[in-house]
Amino acid sequence: MSGHTKVVMQGRVEGKIQAETVYIGKQAEFIGDLHASSLVIEAGAYIKGNIDVTRQSTDAPPQRSSSSTVLSGDSESRDIRELSHAVLGS
Repeated sequence: MSGHTKVVMQGRVEGKIQAETVYIGKQAEFIGDLHASSLVIEAGAYIKGNIDVTRQSTDAPPQRSSSSTVLSGDSESRDIRELSHAVLGS
């Protein structure tokens, strides 16, 4: 998935995400590659894969858009929670 301004993840998502802002909810499980300018991860979320957060240029004012996408899924996973605990330090 690419070209979206804002992506909100809930549930289990696998694949490649490219967006300006990515919000990963506490119940989310994301496996794949993530490319974003802004990333928010709630405590309890699970992420496995590559994360690339790029800095926004300070020369240009931030752009606002109402475009957003919500991703959710209801699939079981086998190896969950290890990375989120290591990243979040809990």
